[in-house]
Amino acid sequence: KIGDIMVSSMILENDEFFSEDTKLYFLIKENYYPLLENYKGKIKIITYNYRKYKWFLPYRFFLLKKLRGLSIDKFYNLTPARGMLNDEISILSGANKTFALNIDKKYLKGFVGNIMDGYYDEILFKEIKNEYVKNEELLKSIIKDDIKINFENKKTFGISGSNNLIDSGLVKTNEYLIIAPL
Repeated sequence: KIGDIMVSSMILENDEFFSEDTKLYFLIKENYYPLLENYKGKIKIITYNYRKYKWFLPYRFFLLKKLRGLSIDKFYNLTPARGMLNDEISILSGANKTFALNIDKKYLKGFVGNIMDGYYDEILFKEIKNEYVKNEELLKSIIKDDIKINFENKKTFGISGSNNLIDSGLVKTNEYLIIAPL
């Protein structure tokens, strides 16, 4: 969702810490792409049509084949409220290892949720409640260097400090209020 992308954008905003050899991808629903359209960093943004993925089986095969073709080593499910479809994408991505950042299975209660947990190699940061802190910890663990990440005064690319969405007509002035889910 939109708040998830805002929180996870810290990974995009700190892409200078990743080596040039590292291939990174950020998978989002295509209707949220305008939030990131100005991003020109190292991480490649892949979009997908959620409605087609949910209801049109050939599209589902197409997306999963595309992801599997990337030969992903590690797949991180960043969503704070896991559901069957995003767990399915994570688990069937073809990655060597799959991780979830959240134990909360908002849409997968009880027995089914526990089964889905078992398909992940690990559920990371179970003890951390704050989504921003989880993303920060993930970024630090991926970088694996003992460097100080500065999260203040970072560049932005359309999420804040820009009128691109308003200018494009996708969002009308004074029509929306966005609250980060922290």
